[in-house]
Amino acid sequence: MELIAAIALSAAAMAWHNFIFIQIKSSMERGNASLQITYAMESIHRHTLSAVSVENASMFTESKSSAFVFCFLDEQDVYNITPNKYNDSIDYYYLGSGDKFMLNATNITSGLTTNKTLFDCRYKPQITFSYVSGNEPNMFMRLLMPRP
Repeated sequence: MELIAAIALSAAAMAWHNFIFIQIKSSMERGNASLQITYAMESIHRHTLSAVSVENASMFTESKSSAFVFCFLDEQDVYNITPNKYNDSIDYYYLGSGDKFMLNATNITSGLTTNKTLFDCRYKPQITFSYVSGNEPNMFMRLLMPRP
């Protein structure tokens, strides 16, 4: 009888331990996804505020109101804006590459390209940049969400 009680108690303890472990793991994954979304949105916000120009392919028009890639010329140092000096500028491309959301930066002077993953492939990010006619000038929306 005591053996059966000990086995039942062990099984209950193991089930409880497993439940807690799964809850902690899923909570950590949600937190990680939230941090990556926040990091990506902050990167977009910081770089687009000091953008020097937008490439023609990324311009929003009446016929093209959304895009999955956004390309623009920005300052190398977003905290030191030099509007009349283009040799310190960088071409930035926000793009979904496969299952990742990336920032591709190419230095105009040196041609050096760096890629930074903003949103991990585990969450299969989908990004949409859009503009609604009638919004204030130079304002666009961005929607970044994980896919199941």
